[in-house]
Amino acid sequence: MNLKDFNYVHIGAKYISKDLWVNIIHEEETKKPIGGLGIKCPFNNIAGSISDWTDFLLENENLFYRMPHDEGCLLKVNSKSNICRLDSDNAVQQIKQKHDMPVAINYEKLATLYDAAFVSPFSMSSQLRHTEFNNWNIRTLLLFNLDIIDSYAPITIEYKDYGFYIKEVEKLKIIEDTSKQYNLICDLTNQLFEKRLQNTPTQDPYKLKQCIIRIEHDIYKYVLEQVNYQINSKFENSEIIKAILLNERHKHYKKRI
Repeated sequence: MNLKDFNYVHIGAKYISKDLWVNIIHEEETKKPIGGLGIKCPFNNIAGSISDWTDFLLENENLFYRMPHDEGCLLKVNSKSNICRLDSDNAVQQIKQKHDMPVAINYEKLATLYDAAFVSPFSMSSQLRHTEFNNWNIRTLLLFNLDIIDSYAPITIEYKDYGFYIKEVEKLKIIEDTSKQYNLICDLTNQLFEKRLQNTPTQDPYKLKQCIIRIEHDIYKYVLEQVNYQINSKFENSEIIKAILLNERHKHYKKRI
């Protein structure tokens, strides 16, 4: 397997699954979205340096000890993907004008128009980097659509001699569709949200969000107790249920505001 065939790398998880997918949720406060798949890119096929993210970990001791970095996956992203580039002040301004975003980039809206967004904060002016993009530390490909990944290879990463090295590369894998069990749980959580919210009057957005979050916590405990089988062999049930609930929570919030 030729490592030059891969163009991106994701650090922290060996496997990618639609069972763990969280739809893009716009965050007004942080200007950085929740959800999608943030790939720390590109793949640096250089001794001691796998990606911008591993370099960033070496420069930030607190993150180095807190963030997982012993595994990941190399990815082949389809070259025909529709990728929005946010890699200069001019590029950011053009996207805002084109898609009617007068204040800040709305990634939730971008997710309906593009397959991914490539964010390169250090290609921007200092002013833009330290305001709207102050929560973006490295070049990142934020995926809105997992289908643009042609294939990926799980890797084991080794830290030695003050650098990161790929220790093992597994066979190529493709991303499978959501499992039958996943879809059953989606239906169940949707029904539970509808039942709990049917007598909840539409409130102001903040109160409505807090109400839905409280309901989400109750549903999480209930579903976790009810599901007595393994949803996906590679992930904990709790991880998958949390991802499903994030999607359902946001869907029901948007439905009622």
